[in-house]
This record gives sequence, C-alpha cells and structure tokens, in this order.
Amino acid sequence: MVEDWQLYSRGKIPYYRIDLFESLRKASAAHNKKSFLRVLYSCQEHATYWGWSRDGISEWKEILLSQIADREARERHYREYESVLERSNRATEEVRGMNLRGLNDVELADVLANLRRRTEAAEGMPNIDLDVFDIHFDEFFRSEVRRQIMKEESMSNSAFDEMIRLLSEPIHMTFVAEEEKMMLQAALGEDDPKTSAGVIHERFWWVPLGWEHDLPREKGYYEKKLEEYERGDRSALQSRLSDIEERPEKVGKQRMEIIGKMGFDDTIEDLLSVLDRFTALHDLRKEAQVRGVYAYLSILTEAVGRLGIEDADKELYSREEIRSMLLGKPGPDAAEIEKRRRAILVLVERDEVRFFSGEEAERMIAEETEEEHDNVKELSGLGASKGFVRGRVKVCGGAREALRKMEEGDILVIGMTTPDTVPAMKLASAVVTNEGGVTCHAAIVSRELNVPCVVGTHIATKVLKDGEIVEVDANRGVVRVMEKTDKE
Repeated sequence: MVEDWQLYSRGKIPYYRIDLFESLRKASAAHNKKSFLRVLYSCQEHATYWGWSRDGISEWKEILLSQIADREARERHYREYESVLERSNRATEEVRGMNLRGLNDVELADVLANLRRRTEAAEGMPNIDLDVFDIHFDEFFRSEVRRQIMKEESMSNSAFDEMIRLLSEPIHMTFVAEEEKMMLQAALGEDDPKTSAGVIHERFWWVPLGWEHDLPREKGYYEKKLEEYERGDRSALQSRLSDIEERPEKVGKQRMEIIGKMGFDDTIEDLLSVLDRFTALHDLRKEAQVRGVYAYLSILTEAVGRLGIEDADKELYSREEIRSMLLGKPGPDAAEIEKRRRAILVLVERDEVRFFSGEEAERMIAEETEEEHDNVKELSGLGASKGFVRGRVKVCGGAREALRKMEEGDILVIGMTTPDTVPAMKLASAVVTNEGGVTCHAAIVSRELNVPCVVGTHIATKVLKDGEIVEVDANRGVVRVMEKTDKE
C-alpha cells in the first residue's frame, strides 16, 4: 500500500551524504516503544524527495507534546539533544584534523566505523523530533493563543496572524547572524585582521556546507570580507552591529508587551521558551549535519582512490559499503552502480531498511510521490516574515539551482532553504517554501534579512512556474498567481 507521505523536496542529494537510514530506524523503533515513523528517500536525475509518514508524525506529535508539557522532561530532552550533537561535532572535528593519507586501509575503515558510531545518535532522534516540531508546533501554539483570546471577538484574522508572527519571532541569534557579528566586531576592533580572520574561520568554516554543497569556507574568505568592511563606513558598520546585538532584547520586550496587553497567562510565555530552545537546537543540528557530511566526504575522498572507484561514481556508495571494501570485501558491481545513477529509493521500515535502484526505483518513486494539483491560483501558508511583494518567480529544486538561477528581485520558490541557500535569499524580493514552520531556516533567516517570506505552502514548487508573476502577501501568508506563463 502506498504511504501518505509528508514530502520534502531538495536538489540532488548524493546517496553517501544522506546515508543515515539505519540511525533513523533505530531512533524511531526506540522512541518510547510506542511509535514508529516510516521514512522515504528518493534521488532521481536532479531531484531528491525526503518523506516522513503522516500517520507516524501524528503519533510522534502526541509524544513530543507530552514531553515538552512537563518542564523536567523537557529539560532532559534538551540536554540529550545537546549532548549527542556536541559528541557528534567532537567526532567530526577529530576526523578533520587527521592525516587520513597516512592510514592503511584497515585503519581508515576503523576511522569510518568509529565516526559512524559516534554520530549515530545525532543522526537519529534530533532529525525526527525537530521536523515533527516544525510541522505541528505552530498549529498547537496558534490554537492555545486563540483559546486565550476568545473574548477578543473583534480581532481580525490578519491582526491575529500578525500577533502570532511577532510573538513567535525567536530570540535566538542564528549562526548566520553570529558569523556577521564576529566579522563586524573584528573590523571595528584593533586586532590584526589576519589573526581575527583565523579565529572566525575556525568557528564558522562549515557555514556554507549543505546537503548539496561540500566546499567549506577558506580563511581567505574572511580576510577578504574584513578588508571590505574596513574600507566601508564605520558608522554604518557600528549601526549594523548594534542591530544584531540588540535584536534579542528588542524581540523579548516586544513579546512581553503583547503578553501583557492581551492578558495571556504563563502558558504562552512557557510555550515561547520552548520555541526559542527548539530554534537553537535547529542550528545545533544543522552544524552537526554539515560537519558530519564533510567528515564522511574526507574519508570517502581518501578511500575511492585506493579502491579504484571513479570520482564520478563515489556518490553512489553507502558508508558501510566503503568500509567493507576497505576491509577487502567486494562492493556493488558495475551494473548496480549504473542502476543507482538512474534512480535510488530507500524505505525505512520497523525491522529493516529497504533499498531499490534503477527501473524498480523509478516505478516506486512514481507511485509513492505522485501528486496532482490542477489550476491552482492561490496558495496559503504561514507568513513568517512580513511584507507584500509582486515579482517574477524562480522555482528552484535546491540551493545549487537557486544560486545559478536567482537574479536581484526574483521571488525564490523552493522546497526549503538551507545555509547554502542564503546568498540566493539575499537576492530575493520574497521567499516562498513548500515546507517549514516558525522555527525553520527560511523563516528565521528571512526575518534577519527583512525579506517577506511565506513558508509551509506544501505545493509551491509543484504549481508555480518560472516566469510567472505572483503577489506574495506575507502579512496574511498568501501567494496569488497574477500572470501565468506558457512554460512547462
């Protein structure tokens, strides 16, 4: 039977970069012994789909909400997340500092196995819990706010949406803002620019990495940016630094004013503290994810030359296959690799991970992900960053396509943004996504960039087309097609 999937679309994500299915299976099977969440991954041509089963998400939601309702359980949850993510970062940083070329094949296989063991927990529970939180917390929070303002019958939908947007703006400073803050402080300070660039590089070298991108920041990037800053207007730099530093206090004050004005009880403030913590955990998860991708890539790059694997084919092997081959065991044959190049589908079940490739994968992908959306002229989502814009659509499958296609003033339409999408977001007059809630990357970064943003439309990339003129009313979370295009 075909599953009802909560689907996420991406650009092409190579198999080795997202080969964490056994980690997800173990985390899901162990989750309070109550719920199991089926997972789908497919990669075909230039598109990737990732999916959680909707029934499983609904069950998981109830467990998650019960955990965050109890303050002691909630704190244990936070500490567990932070612990496994920090442990993963330590493991990947050790690999980054290794001389992998100096290891023999067995030693390199041991490094790979040890990395897998130390990052497995970070690949499991946080990946599931944080996505379920994104999907359901906004709905839960809005219902609680509505319950408390039933007496305010005169409040319009637009006024309610604006209040929710202001309340749910996280206090947390993202790593994008932290990186900019450190560069501004260095440019305005007295330290040697090259020394400052080295310190910033060591903290943020991983920022541009993503599921699609594997090139880290070089120290020279920061040296160049500091030179540009130092040639700029110091008063403008100081003003921008003040904006970044003062934002958390301003957001907190804004919240308390709304809470006081509306007479909300402690429940709302408590839920907002949960929102803030999960937003911070999103950043920690992203850092752990991309550091892990880079560590595995470092090992893979060293291994493929020894194993006689063509560089163009290295993305088609799993981590366990590479480890086994380093230990002298046979890997997939040429026919199987050719099938994987055509298409891959992975289904995570309770007792196993099922893998398909080639024609069989293509057939199952069509069955599992096919959706019909005819003649849709208006989309609804969550207005995550306010504003009203009319512009020309650029539909992008992922960060790489966005960086190639986006021009100043275009409206970026994408499944979901990631750190490597930020340069394209800076060109956009508005951002529209299929996925996400109030804590998602697109929502948070769009607020920081002051770009109108509507998230959670579910179908924007499926129904909008390049060149169409749309109105993005992020104040109300609505996207309207104003001028169609003949492009297919």
